Amino acid sequence: MFVQHSLRRAHLRHVSSLPPPGLFSFASHSSKPRTHLEVEHKFVPTAAFMRCLVDGAQEEAEPSLPYDHASTSSALKGLVVTRLRDRQIRDTYLDADGKLVCQGIWVRRRAQEDCGRETACVPLQDGQGKESWQAKVRLSGDFVDSQFEEIEGQGQVTKAVQRHLPQVTLMDLTPSADLQTYRRTWHLQEEEGGDTAVSVMVVLDKVSTYEGTKEASSDSAPFSHQIGEIELSTEADSSTPAKQKQLLVQDMRRTLHAFMQRHPSLFLGKHQPLGKLSAYFAWLKECQAGGNKALRARS
Repeated sequence: MFVQHSLRRAHLRHVSSLPPPGLFSFASHSSKPRTHLEVEHKFVPTAAFMRCLVDGAQEEAEPSLPYDHASTSSALKGLVVTRLRDRQIRDTYLDADGKLVCQGIWVRRRAQEDCGRETACVPLQDGQGKESWQAKVRLSGDFVDSQFEEIEGQGQVTKAVQRHLPQVTLMDLTPSADLQTYRRTWHLQEEEGGDTAVSVMVVLDKVSTYEGTKEASSDSAPFSHQIGEIELSTEADSSTPAKQKQLLVQDMRRTLHAFMQRHPSLFLGKHQPLGKLSAYFAWLKECQAGGNKALRARS
């Protein structure tokens, strides 16, 4: 039986009571294996978002302490906003000639480390950060509006891969992208609404290629991309049927979209969002096309 996602009112103002962003937390009284379900919507940060959460946060709060702009900003009226620790992330995405992505599975090896006032937010080097194997398995949605089952741990990720490619191990996979992300994270909790009050996580990612990555062309501009995501997540038993998981995430998706509609100036901008992998591969294709053109010109 799946666990209902947390939509009940809770005055969550202390960072110590919140799960670390980007880590999967499967703590439960049940001894059954757990899985993590996530609904996310990508957005291009609006002017109100940048003004209220990004610029204002730097001036009015320590990165690890709660703050509330409701008294000064109509965009955040009715929200309790908690700024979480910033984080540096290195994601190495791996695949088997594109076969996993074609089936809606993204495998990555992630290293991550908190940063902030005590620790400078500088890109991770080889061997730095807490490392883990992760997989995101699409349940429904598209590249902007996505619903995933998230899996962590080498053994569990191997099982997820071998359900589709039985003879393939993680060591057989080859890197398709090596990206460095500086992540800023906020927890947004609605103050009013009783049982309909919603609690979400919001992240703002600034993405570049990993420092040691060879650029596609010496003439190409470095890859740089910024994207926001608003997320709602829950846990379920690993044995929950796929159809039941899909019904749950569709319910969560409706909840998330209703939250965004109640706060349009933060999340509903005019620009079409582009995920970091989509942006990276578009950049790579453009660089390769430019490199080929330069080679033809020299020949």
